[in-house]
Amino acid sequence: MLHVTLRGLRGHLVRLLMTAVAVMLGVSFVTGTFVLRDSIDGVLDSLVTRSAQGTDVLVRTAEVEATSPVTAGADDAGRGVPLSLVDVLAAVPGAARVLPTLQGSVILAGADGAPVRNTGAPTLGFPFVADDPAFDLVDGRAPQGPAEVAVESSTLDSAGLAVGDRTRAVVGERARSVLITGEVEFGSLFGATAVLVDPAVARRTFAPDGVVASISVTAAPGADQATLAAAVAEVLPDGVEAVTGGTVVAETEDSVQTGLGFFTVFLLAFAGVALFVGSFIIVNTFSVLVAQRSTELALLRAIGATAAQVTRSVLAEAVVVGLVGSALGIALGYALAAGAMSVVGRVLGTGLDAELPLDPTTIGLSVVVGVVVTVVAALLPARRASR
Repeated sequence: MLHVTLRGLRGHLVRLLMTAVAVMLGVSFVTGTFVLRDSIDGVLDSLVTRSAQGTDVLVRTAEVEATSPVTAGADDAGRGVPLSLVDVLAAVPGAARVLPTLQGSVILAGADGAPVRNTGAPTLGFPFVADDPAFDLVDGRAPQGPAEVAVESSTLDSAGLAVGDRTRAVVGERARSVLITGEVEFGSLFGATAVLVDPAVARRTFAPDGVVASISVTAAPGADQATLAAAVAEVLPDGVEAVTGGTVVAETEDSVQTGLGFFTVFLLAFAGVALFVGSFIIVNTFSVLVAQRSTELALLRAIGATAAQVTRSVLAEAVVVGLVGSALGIALGYALAAGAMSVVGRVLGTGLDAELPLDPTTIGLSVVVGVVVTVVAALLPARRASR
């Protein structure tokens, strides 16, 4: 029966390969979905970890679920934390550095005089703090006063500007002539343009009402996050709480995983549709093959082959088709994921330095899905063949 199965594969190679293509398309969506999800998950985890660097304790309003010290916006101001707490927190034992979360709108004019913008991504303004781990100064110096700015590297490239150039910028609601004194690099801004200003200018512009979204506290060497959070909580007014940096990271990662869960379900729905449609192709193909081989199969039964042996012979062909289709689907799915990441990078106006992990779980799941769908689809024709 093994010889018969192999001969059947050789005799109907082209038709079976077409069936394998149907399996490949469905499996490629499954593989691509999980590879893309794992890749985006890695990028976001890296961003969350970097954004939380230097934040051992985060002071925020009690009703806020999670506030990343980098992504928190000035739009949260007004229901946030009083800026006056900065001096109070600086006096807490174990606190080495206290930074309010300041962020607002800064629109930079490029060399052509047009506003610099990467697709639909926002334009962000931050204060320049020399020891802030969120960014690195790669050229020039820190901005000083209202007429100087530092600009993120990809923003400089998009603007056609360089350190030492003069241009126009709208900081908050005021347009002014500015000198670019420095170039900085962030971990990832997902295409957003970033301009850094003097800390005093940031306070006046981004927190004019004296409140901010949150305040991050860095612990002195040897200080414990939980101990520092407890000490900070003692000096806070009602409606404001202190949480450890570990809590902020955990909350943000939970939020990321929830979002990725919806993303995964959305893409897997397409994979399900592709496999569902492919199953009809598989059923039709094996039905045709069984009809074409009715004389051959009847002869096998006549010379002593059992119904189970004939069924297993047809299903064995389905397993081979499923394995071939799954292997092709894994390769195609990986290529689709790589292409999707490249497109996302171009849309955001920045490259995403992300790995494309193809772990054993993804491979195993893709193979199982491909083989099981193929075998189930071929089951009815196989049983018909045994008769």
